[in-house]
Amino acid sequence: MSKLKQKVQQDFIEKTGVTFSFDTTKLESNPLPAKKPFNRKRLLLIVPSAIVVSLVLVVGAVTLSALLTTNESVRLTRKKYSAEEIVVIESNTFKRLNTINYPLLTGSRYVAMNENEITHYNEFANKIYQALDFKENTTFAPVNLYPLLSALAMGTSSAELETSFAALFGNLNESNRTTLYQKIFKNNYYHNELGSSFLHNGAFVNHEVGFKEDYLNKLTAHMFEAFSLDYTSEQDIRKMMTWINDAMQEEDFLKRGDLDITPNTLLYLFSTFLFSNQWTNKYYENANTNAPFLLKDGNKTNTKFMTHTYFGTYFDYPNYVSVYDYYTNENYVQYLVPKTHNDNIYDLLGNTNFLFETGEEHNLQTIELTAPIFTTKSIIDFENPLTKLGLGDMFDAEQDSFRDMFLNEPLTTYVDSVIQKNEISFNVDGTTIKSLAFAGAKSAAPFGDTLEVHLDQPFIYVIRDINNIPLFIGQYDNPNK
Repeated sequence: MSKLKQKVQQDFIEKTGVTFSFDTTKLESNPLPAKKPFNRKRLLLIVPSAIVVSLVLVVGAVTLSALLTTNESVRLTRKKYSAEEIVVIESNTFKRLNTINYPLLTGSRYVAMNENEITHYNEFANKIYQALDFKENTTFAPVNLYPLLSALAMGTSSAELETSFAALFGNLNESNRTTLYQKIFKNNYYHNELGSSFLHNGAFVNHEVGFKEDYLNKLTAHMFEAFSLDYTSEQDIRKMMTWINDAMQEEDFLKRGDLDITPNTLLYLFSTFLFSNQWTNKYYENANTNAPFLLKDGNKTNTKFMTHTYFGTYFDYPNYVSVYDYYTNENYVQYLVPKTHNDNIYDLLGNTNFLFETGEEHNLQTIELTAPIFTTKSIIDFENPLTKLGLGDMFDAEQDSFRDMFLNEPLTTYVDSVIQKNEISFNVDGTTIKSLAFAGAKSAAPFGDTLEVHLDQPFIYVIRDINNIPLFIGQYDNPNK
């Protein structure tokens, strides 16, 4: 037995008080994809110009579910998806306007992303994250917000807003943004025996206004199913809600009261994401413990933790570590936590873009990870963050910035709101994240052989895909929230 194996075995014996044979060759090796260099840039804030007065936009719901035990197969809430569009019953006013060619759910799906694409997407996610108005246990899904804001950028008729959107997207042009998102879509649209991931986008336009053909083609290339409907018809509204709830595979995920629909409503945009994968290295419920969690104010609260040990990768920084745990289908979760209780992870990071690693990399390290079992909910209103990023005129009812979207031009258009509703749960049965983002617009210490990581104080976590692209970012501050 190697020195490392002996050390791991002795660690387990000392911690559990039970003598048993622990073969570290059973620990799986979980290397990360090759690191991509990152040129850090500070947020570029540009005073925006005009925005929308009659449009209602909704970004969609994200559900992320990772099963932690191997005695359960992948669970889907309502049904197993086919590769076809969600079935809706058409009427005189509720009609499908396009067809989306979805990737196959099974078989090879991996599409490589080049360094430039990864850099631009990570810069986008970091800009939004840094501009958020943080509350306890905030969560944010960049993969959910990206297609919505890109669809808005494609439809703006304001030169000033076009400049502001360009800054948000790192001056990546429309064609390259579409190609980037198509790759993200294909990499995260699958169903197999190890897990599932689904993305669906929907654009619902007032039937009296309609989409310009050019804009409809852009939506189609951006994987948006497009429909026309009558926003004065409750029957049509219910069909729209059925579409989003079917995409979320959950009854009443979106409720009628969640939408502020008036006779002036022109458009809703939705983007949905569901994810369900097993842990590569399972947790066992009999290893759960109760222990204190240190709050930001220095007080402690008791909470339940789960623990498992595996071979993995971490990055060492002077005062904190960034450690990775692994889902099946080559998905990852990154945790960032201080080395001592004397530090705060948010103070240590500041405006640093932690989505790209610059610390000392350690591969094939034996990691013993202790993480809290928790469920938390949050709602993010993006109006203030987007205003900070130079897009405030988007919400100005006196501007007319999106007439390029519509076949029959309304008087003026503006974005009423951009909101994301998130739910996340980490436990031994699984990790579940649900996020609904919508925008409404109307007219008018030194380490030994085993790295022990205890997430017993505020920390940041990032769910990543096969290209190490961040799909979901959250912070956990308080078990009592």
